[in-house]
Amino acid sequence: MAVPFKYGMDFLLPAVLKQFASIGRFAWPFYYVIIIFSFIFIWKLFSKKYAVAIIIVSIILLFTEGLSYHIIIRKEISKSPNIFQKESINNLKNINYHY
Repeated sequence: MAVPFKYGMDFLLPAVLKQFASIGRFAWPFYYVIIIFSFIFIWKLFSKKYAVAIIIVSIILLFTEGLSYHIIIRKEISKSPNIFQKESINNLKNINYHY
């Protein structure tokens, strides 16, 4: 993937698409759109009773996956100091901001 960027042919891409060089920038809108269309498809394909059950289970699975990722990131973020804590703000008072 990313052939134009690997071989220096990025001039082939329109200027609008150059900002989406990273696959992650394309990923999040795709996931939101595909989830919404999946729920609409399930709603139309199954009876209302089964559709509601499938959608609720899907939402629970989405939140469960997100929660596990959130727990991992929370542990990593808490390792760095919080500059908004009172102790950190008191240390910033000694800094001269005037040049």
